[in-house]
Amino acid sequence: MSTNSFFQLDDDVAVITGGASGIGLETARRFLQVGAKVIIADMQDASAIAAELGARFIETDVTSEKQVKNLLQTTKTEFGRLDILVNNAGIFSDYKNL
Repeated sequence: MSTNSFFQLDDDVAVITGGASGIGLETARRFLQVGAKVIIADMQDASAIAAELGARFIETDVTSEKQVKNLLQTTKTEFGRLDILVNNAGIFSDYKNL
């Protein structure tokens, strides 16, 4: 249930890539607080975090077309739709030389 009437996502279905930590995880937490159904997609196992939060975890490497298709198909099968996609996944291997 939401405590902020200005930001409601009641029953919206949201997929958050890179949702196992950092900005992605905080986005998942916030979306859940305002009523969204959240799927955390990440290469890192976030099944325990997702269970604790009341979200769904789907292991996904966004560089794999097959895994992204699985993520979207599973979302559609389990929730019937996708309302919000947060493309948060990313890795910088040498951020100092950007």
